[in-house]
Amino acid sequence: MAQRKKPAHLRALEGLPGKSRHTPVVEKGKVPRCPKWLPDRAKEEWKRVAPALHVAGLLTGLDLCALESYCLTYAKWREAEQRLAEEGLTVLTPNGCLQAHPCQSASNQAQKLLLSWVKAFGLSPDARGRMDLPPPPPSDKDSVFLRKLLDGDNWDDDIDDDDVDIE
Repeated sequence: MAQRKKPAHLRALEGLPGKSRHTPVVEKGKVPRCPKWLPDRAKEEWKRVAPALHVAGLLTGLDLCALESYCLTYAKWREAEQRLAEEGLTVLTPNGCLQAHPCQSASNQAQKLLLSWVKAFGLSPDARGRMDLPPPPPSDKDSVFLRKLLDGDNWDDDIDDDDVDIE
């Protein structure tokens, strides 16, 4: 499969190979609110995914339409799969023949779209591995104190004898 040509503005951000690259500035703010018009299943997925994407710096105000589409696709796929589980993979036609359930086609199409959205948002380990994500914010485990405490490092290396007054 041929590789798609990148738009000029993306090539400009990447810079020349081997040269320093400019990282785009991501607007920080609150996690975008879930639209009220989304179906319940789509709202559940929004509430599950949006905070994580926002923390990772992958969700801004410009991405709301894409996230809405992802959540709707997820809801359609879940609905089709639920109907298939309840009604079976085949249906009996008026002529008495068995044929594939119409939801099977809907599920397959939704899965293809879902996979593309998953790749776009980095919602799979493979997709995240291909993305240049900003470093995660430091946690308590990153603190020097806890790292040394957990690793059992020698604390004497960090203390100068001149700094300690022992009487």
